Amino acid sequence: MSVYHWTEYLRRTLFVTLFIAVCGIVSTPLARGADESVAEEWIFNVILPPAWTIADAMIAYQYEGSYYLPAVELGEALDFYIEAEVDRGYVSGFAGDEGNTFTIDSEKGELILEGEIESLPDDAVLSQDMVFDEDVFVRIDVLNRIWPIEMELLLSNLQIIIEAEQDLAFMERLRRSEAQERIFAQRGAGKTDFSSLPFVDNPVKMLGKPAYDIQATYTYDDADNTLRGSNNITGTQQVAGFVADYSANYAFIEGKFRRPESIRLRMEKQAIGEDYIVSPYVKRLELGDVTLPRRDLIGNTTGGRGFIISDKTSERDREFDRVTVEGTGPPGWEVEVYNNDQLIEVGIVDGVGEYRFEDIVLNYGKNNIRTVLYGPQGQIREEVEEYSIGNSMMKPGEFDYSVGLTDTGRSLILLENEPRLQPRGVTKNAEFFYGLNNTFTFFGSFTETPTRDDLQQYYTIGTSFSTPIGLGSVEGYKQINGGNAVDTRFITELFGVRLNLRAAMFDRAFESDDAGYDDSGKALETEIQANTNVNLFVPLSLKTNLLHTEFFNGTVTSDLQTNVSYSGRGLRISNQTTSRFVDEIHENSNGAVAATWRQGEWQLRGNLGYRMHPEWELSTGSTELRYTKKNGFQSALSFAHDFTNSTSTVGTQIGYDFDNLVASFDTQYRQHEGWMFMLRATSSLHPYTEDEHYTMSGRSRRNTAQVLAEAFIDRNNDGIYNGDDEPMQDVRLRIDNGRSTDKTNEDGVIIATIPNNNEVAIRVDEASLIDPYLKPSNKGFRTMGRKGSMPRFSFPIVETGSIDGTVYRTSNDAPVQGMRLQLVDAEGAVAMETETAYDGYYAFEFVLPGDYIVRADPEYQVNVPNETVTVSSEEPYVFGIDMFLIEPAAEETAVEETDGESVGIAQTNLAPAADGTVQQAQTPSDGGSSSVVKAVRIGEHSDKIRLVLDLSVMADYKIEAGEEGYIVLVDMPDTTFEAAARASYPNNAILQGYETEMLPSGGTRLILRARNLMTIVDAYAIDAVDGNPPRIVFDIAKQ
Repeated sequence: MSVYHWTEYLRRTLFVTLFIAVCGIVSTPLARGADESVAEEWIFNVILPPAWTIADAMIAYQYEGSYYLPAVELGEALDFYIEAEVDRGYVSGFAGDEGNTFTIDSEKGELILEGEIESLPDDAVLSQDMVFDEDVFVRIDVLNRIWPIEMELLLSNLQIIIEAEQDLAFMERLRRSEAQERIFAQRGAGKTDFSSLPFVDNPVKMLGKPAYDIQATYTYDDADNTLRGSNNITGTQQVAGFVADYSANYAFIEGKFRRPESIRLRMEKQAIGEDYIVSPYVKRLELGDVTLPRRDLIGNTTGGRGFIISDKTSERDREFDRVTVEGTGPPGWEVEVYNNDQLIEVGIVDGVGEYRFEDIVLNYGKNNIRTVLYGPQGQIREEVEEYSIGNSMMKPGEFDYSVGLTDTGRSLILLENEPRLQPRGVTKNAEFFYGLNNTFTFFGSFTETPTRDDLQQYYTIGTSFSTPIGLGSVEGYKQINGGNAVDTRFITELFGVRLNLRAAMFDRAFESDDAGYDDSGKALETEIQANTNVNLFVPLSLKTNLLHTEFFNGTVTSDLQTNVSYSGRGLRISNQTTSRFVDEIHENSNGAVAATWRQGEWQLRGNLGYRMHPEWELSTGSTELRYTKKNGFQSALSFAHDFTNSTSTVGTQIGYDFDNLVASFDTQYRQHEGWMFMLRATSSLHPYTEDEHYTMSGRSRRNTAQVLAEAFIDRNNDGIYNGDDEPMQDVRLRIDNGRSTDKTNEDGVIIATIPNNNEVAIRVDEASLIDPYLKPSNKGFRTMGRKGSMPRFSFPIVETGSIDGTVYRTSNDAPVQGMRLQLVDAEGAVAMETETAYDGYYAFEFVLPGDYIVRADPEYQVNVPNETVTVSSEEPYVFGIDMFLIEPAAEETAVEETDGESVGIAQTNLAPAADGTVQQAQTPSDGGSSSVVKAVRIGEHSDKIRLVLDLSVMADYKIEAGEEGYIVLVDMPDTTFEAAARASYPNNAILQGYETEMLPSGGTRLILRARNLMTIVDAYAIDAVDGNPPRIVFDIAKQ
């Protein structure tokens, strides 16, 4: 009985307990639903795909089937401008554009969008009595209306997915930050000061080795059974301090080589930089067969034996002048300055609302200086100034002149069978240019030249000018014992159409080769050129040219040319027409359609000529199909037809680049005339080889300057190729700021083309080295590029190392953040600079072997004892060089101001989480883990970031790729985190942040989230050494 009674009691007790529990579960939601003063709290992860995490944990509320989000917190996370009065449910501001204004006023029941007032639904904003957070919670569909985004709830994943109609303010801000770093790196490379590089002279020799270009064309014509040939030889050679260019052309006719019709020889000497010839006012001297310019209304250029003296050289700086850009704006706004859409300067509006940028470079050509101000919530304001600098304009205060004389039509080496040109006589020409300021250039000239009647003399004077709307020039002509003329020109752009305008006026007494003579001379000539691009279903380029001329004899002519072209997807089609009108009578009109289609190694070209007036008819047509291989082989098949004579021609061509010779063979069959065969060959004979012995090349080397360089791995660091040193293949050169097209061969040798008559910097292109830790031991050289010579350079390549450590305070062992450190070499020069991360960690990468001192930037005036470090080929990686801040020069503050820059001295060794707090990882209750992550440190480098885990003891790890390259998983069995469980890095270009989770089998999974596609390029472990803890290091880069 007692047993039965006890078990029955237990059974009844359990039944009652279960009944009470079930009633409680059932009644709880009913009771909560009845209490309308309480909303249900949710926590969501807010994401903007594909790569933006707006918030890891955002509080939201659900009430009567609707979801409400915190307007202030979410708006600030999206960089929208927000003002709020939480107590009265009031929010106002703008989203990105200052015109996208909004106001939510729950007291008045108003919703105002861009100034338009409408009623606010009663349930649009939750009452403050219903929530536990200091924010204005607005229904999600209302937020979708007032902001340029669309938010969607995914309850299954507890996520809010945002789709943006446009780039949001924070996205633009981060992209601009990345663009600033990238473009300033490019700009820094573009403005590299090469003056510190050692200069290696490359003087002109008394007698250098010549280089020749040889061209030969031989034709057999079946119609008259003849073989004809043309042979042309051009050469370049350094002679007596000059560079000599010479050429000769001789023919093969009736089985014999004929004497050359002409031989040309020109000697040129140019002084580069600060050098000069004879006098500081003589920079260029030409002797022999020279070409003299003449002003436009006098005639074309004229050539003959003579000389030219000038202070103008072929070396010209693209920079014209520098200006100051200044203005006003709201204090604290960021300012960017662009020239032709290229970022050139960045700054901040100062406390009194002003900004100023000095030394903004104006280049020759069009300069569109655009100043853009960015507000903290995405506001954008722009100002634009335009400067147009013509190529004929001189820098302010700069003076150029040129003086020359030629025996017109007579060669230096006169041959009996050379044709005699008329009119004969001596041409003299002198001209000067002077830059008055950055708006006006003054110029003038004197010309004496033989004409149809006699020697004539002309004076000209004029000015070129730049205006905000275009470029112009005015030039007046005076003929001695003759008349006058005026030439005016203006280039501008109107409604997207580029206009080139010219007008010339002559009086009857002005005569020249261009103006004409007697009554047939010109009285007025005007020309209009118009170019524009339009999109009429397809993008088209339109060009028009109208030349109108009036003569003193009453004749009036007009020539009109039009061109319409399309280019895209490998196809280019153009139609050009030419019409001539004489005395308002339409004399003729002709046209031509040309088309080219390229697809891989194939090219198809076609031309069709036609007449439109006085009668419409086809004139000519042709087509060619060409096949070209990258190995130098090419072949072609062509067909042409003359509609006027009703004759057709069929042709073939086959050619090949043999490296030392380019040759082709053509066949052509002409209707009614028979066959024609043509053989062409081109080669360059030059001494630009490793041993300077002559060789032949299919590419012309006659008119180029060359440089020879050798690259090798310097095993013993002596700077000389010897012993175990190895040649480096596939290395490119940096020539000034460009890259060589060729690479070093298997012997580590490269012969590259460099600019002629210019001082150039020659360096190793470090991007072409197979290992980023290989670097040239010298920074490069400067030399002078000259035709006919080839200076030699040696580039030893060495393995670099790295130096890292942490900076602490001695008072409390706290890490020092944001301190700039310098690496000083044995000569006392600063080789590198870096800044400590938030946890005090610093690193110098790619350090050349040598002795160094690590020190704090002296500008800080803080007491940090220096550390001496040696990087060697045997021990290239030096770890754990910790430094200690003993006593700052000023009182300890959160931020020290140094030359306008802020240097944070942070006292934390934990990474901040997304909301600015530190979240501790969960530790398993069983405490079975054997390793603990004490700290997570991140360092930023030019091409990667470095993530370092400080451990209690060494731990195993496994790396796995996550979602499409945006996530990397690191599994660490038997490891827990005492460091921050999650962190975000809003200003990091690669890593968005990380988070941790427990592995089912024990241990921790580290989840790295990227902004862009990323990859772990290196991962390694470092054992505890010199008091430093064990570490795991991950080097992460963009894919």
